[in-house]
Amino acid sequence: MESADGSTWSSSTVQPFVFGLVLDEIGEDDSIFAAWRWGLWWMLYSGAVVEVGWRGMATDNSADKKKLNDGGSPGWTTNEWAGAIVRIHGGPGAGEWRRIVSNDASSLTVDRDWVTTHTTSTEYVIVGGKNGRVIPASTTGMSAVQDVARGQNGILYVAQGDTHPIRKVRWNSGAYEYADDATGASFLLQTYDQEKGAVIWRAVNGGSGAVSMAPEGSWTNALSFGSEIGVGGTEMDITGMAVFDGKVAVLKSDSIWMVYNEVPDKLNLDLKAYSLRNGRRPVLMPPYLVFPYGRGVERLYKNLMEDFGPNRSLPMRYQGYFVDGDMLPGLLVMLCDAGDYEAGYRKIKGRSTVWGYRGGGWHALARLPEEIGTHALIAQPWDDGRVLCWVGSTHDVYYMVLPQAMNWLNDPAYITQFGTDAYAAFDAVLVSGWYYAGSKSRSKFWRSVRVFADNISTARQIHVYYQTAEDVSDEDVTRGDRWTYAGTATASNTKITLGVESVRLRLAFVLENGSSGGAQTGSPILYGYSLQYLARVDAADSWTVPFRGSDIAVERSGGRETLQADEAIAQLDTWARQITPLTMRSIWSPFDNKQVIIERPGVQPLWMEGRDAQAYYGSVTILEV
Repeated sequence: MESADGSTWSSSTVQPFVFGLVLDEIGEDDSIFAAWRWGLWWMLYSGAVVEVGWRGMATDNSADKKKLNDGGSPGWTTNEWAGAIVRIHGGPGAGEWRRIVSNDASSLTVDRDWVTTHTTSTEYVIVGGKNGRVIPASTTGMSAVQDVARGQNGILYVAQGDTHPIRKVRWNSGAYEYADDATGASFLLQTYDQEKGAVIWRAVNGGSGAVSMAPEGSWTNALSFGSEIGVGGTEMDITGMAVFDGKVAVLKSDSIWMVYNEVPDKLNLDLKAYSLRNGRRPVLMPPYLVFPYGRGVERLYKNLMEDFGPNRSLPMRYQGYFVDGDMLPGLLVMLCDAGDYEAGYRKIKGRSTVWGYRGGGWHALARLPEEIGTHALIAQPWDDGRVLCWVGSTHDVYYMVLPQAMNWLNDPAYITQFGTDAYAAFDAVLVSGWYYAGSKSRSKFWRSVRVFADNISTARQIHVYYQTAEDVSDEDVTRGDRWTYAGTATASNTKITLGVESVRLRLAFVLENGSSGGAQTGSPILYGYSLQYLARVDAADSWTVPFRGSDIAVERSGGRETLQADEAIAQLDTWARQITPLTMRSIWSPFDNKQVIIERPGVQPLWMEGRDAQAYYGSVTILEV
């Protein structure tokens, strides 16, 4: 489903590959996801909420145990929930889940019978669907949403800044209920205290720069926070909180504090690059705490911090700020915002990226469209074992099934998603490094490139482009003034002629995802390529100069040569053994003032008259350097 105004919905015209469109043209400055009561909310800064999926109350289904009948009138579109999962969260049947096969306006047909008969007390949640509904700010009563905390009593607490009261939400008698709770907060954190049990921590900026704690209350009893605990000065804002190493970690734009037994302790770390993005939405990756810092990601162990992120050496179009993340068993997922909506100084179109860290390395799991600012990410586990990753942007919500393996060819999610025939594949661009063929000064003739691939056909093609000189940060192959189209491979072992002369060259391979009748049929698999070229071997200019040395010789001015023949040979031998270049002088300008070294001369005796009169002849090889 998609919407232009958040209230009127229609079938989406976007074919979901790895990402699919849920909501269009929101235009939010910030957002955050909240997973609670087995459902998922995308909470917008403006106060509106997008419920990703559906929550409702069922009614009797004894006549057909393959049905879940909604107790109201939801008015669903036929089969809009096909492929999603419905879970019973409360009442008769709690804990059971089924995959939805089809639906009409008010009932779901599932893949197998329910064990327990439903009643009007049965609460259900639809997850994993591609649709959602908007709850406007006029209903939620929220504004300036900054953070959320999920209480153990079924209450969702919402921070709206220091000057607005904390808002709370619950599901009550088949509807959401909203109310104000305690005074304001910039950030919230739910954890457990040894004495007080379940507690809510809040962080307040403004004139305080402090944190405080309150035992969780009931719906009718507001949170009662204790004394504020100062964490550094007030000129640097608190940017996030997390439970780490048995303490409450409070991250600020310039420092990190640990609060234990309500006593703060500043770590001996000075974050020099002051930014409100430092420490935003930290993620626990045992035994580390991972958080954004500058344009990268850091990880903290005890009081040791190290650079951790994938930002180093990335092309500029993928550089940005890390804004959110989530942790799964064996996989850390981080969102890098590279959209241009806050970075007008960029001269290229940025693309935000979902990064995954597994097995000691970072992997780009997916990239969003160009110039789309992003600010929220969450991983939503399904009952069937798959995990859905949601990304909130300035305009849309995107989703993807997270891979179970970094090699997508070994991942069942690559074959199909949501019980349909849609491959988890999409058009991809692979850009090579620069080829110099051993010389950065001599020109080469780049003859051709040969492509070796699998799953390639006329519907799943590989397009080849090349560059010879340009701004290395620009990898947009759609720029015809920067990239030259060479040809298309529709079968493995295809030879594509280049026929271009240049000092250097690099290649781009565009893997085109195939489709049939609107369903995706997969991407070609590029195994490798070979590049054929002609290049000259670099060789220095050299000269072979004959010479003659004699004890009885006349110099150029007409006088007797004072340098003896054996002394001249010794001098040539000394020069040949040193590495310091010599300056060659000549009356012929092509050879004058050259920096050279010489090889050891080959010398033959010419004549000898006694012990003090001798002559030699030979040749010396001179090499320009």
